[in-house]
Amino acid sequence: MSAHATLIVCDDIRFEANGKFIVIGGYTGDIAIAASRDYAPQMLFLFSVDSPLVGFPRRMEFSVTLPGHPPDISIHDVSDFVADPAIPRWTYRHIVHVRNRALYPGKIAARVICDTQVIDVFAPNVSISLPEISD
Repeated sequence: MSAHATLIVCDDIRFEANGKFIVIGGYTGDIAIAASRDYAPQMLFLFSVDSPLVGFPRRMEFSVTLPGHPPDISIHDVSDFVADPAIPRWTYRHIVHVRNRALYPGKIAARVICDTQVIDVFAPNVSISLPEISD
């Protein structure tokens, strides 16, 4: 299987009745924090996996690892998926919702496992680049 995946990191996502979604507070590069430890009330990691229908996975695992934390993992059984033979590719989107986390500098690791194929997904760094706020 020749699948690939992309990732959008944001603060929130709003879903519309017509099927569209709106990304709120999307990060376009590194996630800037003010000190060696900061706090995020929530972060959403929107994965999009694209693949030919041939070899469609039956199990998908989405993983996000923030620096200094164990991975957040979400597993999906997609074995009941029925493909439309007129459409040669499929796209599967999934959100990993991370709540109430301390943010430390370092690389965020993201990956998708489609059955046995491991897809490392580009994810941003967390870096100290905002001035510290004093009381």
